[in-house]
Amino acid sequence: MAHKRKDTLDFFNGHNLDSVDTSTEKRIQSRFILGFVHIPKTAGTTVKHILRNSTYLRHCDLQPLVRRGIFMDSDFKFLKKIFFFGVRSIAGHSLKCPTENLSVPVQYFTFVRDPLERCLSHYQHVKRLRRQKGENISFEEYIQVKGRCDKQVRHIAGGLDLAKAKHELSQRYLFVGLTERFAESMLILQRLCPYPLKIRYTRRHVTVDNTAKQDVLNNPASRRLLEESNQLDQQLYTYVRDELYPSLREKAGLSEAGDINEKHFLPTSYPLCYKLTRGYNIAVYRTLSKLRRHFAG
Repeated sequence: MAHKRKDTLDFFNGHNLDSVDTSTEKRIQSRFILGFVHIPKTAGTTVKHILRNSTYLRHCDLQPLVRRGIFMDSDFKFLKKIFFFGVRSIAGHSLKCPTENLSVPVQYFTFVRDPLERCLSHYQHVKRLRRQKGENISFEEYIQVKGRCDKQVRHIAGGLDLAKAKHELSQRYLFVGLTERFAESMLILQRLCPYPLKIRYTRRHVTVDNTAKQDVLNNPASRRLLEESNQLDQQLYTYVRDELYPSLREKAGLSEAGDINEKHFLPTSYPLCYKLTRGYNIAVYRTLSKLRRHFAG
């Protein structure tokens, strides 16, 4: 136990959780925008919290013209009018296959999660929302909805194309992290990011009641359906976990140190700039985006 704690302390030695020590001014003055491709139920809400706390008023939570649609160049032109003082980071579910749908210079990153865990987490989320309306939904009904099978491959590649998803992540993304190794992933991203990142955080939107999840896992037919519906995602996740992620960790100059105690990352406060960033996104950008949708018909 003592040896394991020493490994953890050695891993944190020399790392500033509030900012990254940039070696050249070029990294800070980069023209690129940092783009977080938010796949549902991969700790994305926590990542967005970190981005708001790092790039402040230059962070934007994306609002495409078509609600729940894909963020396009026309949406970015509208965004620039609202964030006239500049944008350093963007994030949202609407960044789907973004390398094809956006022509602006963006350095993309994302997180992937064990496919079965991610799918079940999203199922519980949908089930909870239905219950609030006095409705119910079975796992079989949930998984039949278009786009829910192999969600991570679909989100990255724009369709059920595993080879394309692998190519996008390895050749066109700045970074891809693992939800199961979130703390370590954020340290790697901090090293690779073109802007300083303050990576202190508190886990957000963590599921407490896992009854629905256990019901699926304990039912042989439902579990089989779960596994069959995430076969491509499982291959993608295995590729990232075993090949791509280790290479990114090495690129960042970090050595593997086992489990990391997330208490090191707990925030000491929520600064005024963070609150202003969230407020500007909600009160100004989101409001004007709703008006844009209204007048667009």
